[in-house]
Amino acid sequence: SRRFERDDMRNARVTEYCKRYVEKWDKMAENNIGMLFYGPVGTGKSFYACAIANALIDRGVSAVVTSLPKIIAEMQDRSAPARALTERIRDCGLLVIDDLGAERNTAFALECAYDVVDGRSRSGKPLIVTTNLTRSELANPPDLKYGRVYDRVLEMCPLHIRLDGESRRPSNARDKRALAKELLGGEGIG
Repeated sequence: SRRFERDDMRNARVTEYCKRYVEKWDKMAENNIGMLFYGPVGTGKSFYACAIANALIDRGVSAVVTSLPKIIAEMQDRSAPARALTERIRDCGLLVIDDLGAERNTAFALECAYDVVDGRSRSGKPLIVTTNLTRSELANPPDLKYGRVYDRVLEMCPLHIRLDGESRRPSNARDKRALAKELLGGEGIG
């Protein structure tokens, strides 16, 4: 569902920018150029990051979309599926980390975050990051532990796209509720 064809075009400039990133993928990958989407909740950051990943998958590029909490949970788990995810994260053509800054503030979590981001940097493979943090918060983190991670993200993601506006989630929920009521014949459904 997170594909350019489903874009509501509220931000056509960003859509075109993202499509060009896909079109220029070979050069982006060759030069390890990633993207940072930042701004308030519900403004489309995850949509654009996933639309890029899906468009690249359609072109035969391997891509993984995940979050740091999920990566951290997998790193704590030593099972074969967890090791397989770790390898996919390391080896995929594009890694998308959704919602940077939402992970727990523990030494282990920050070390995992650094290991993933640094591993992508050393592998020479691009990274796309979404976050609700501001560029100022990324550039001036609360302490050195965050600084290591955020500094590397800013280095790997030189294309910074700020998404503003009101959250789309309340209107999306209203639309889904209206459709559900229609499908279920929902008189009396709240």
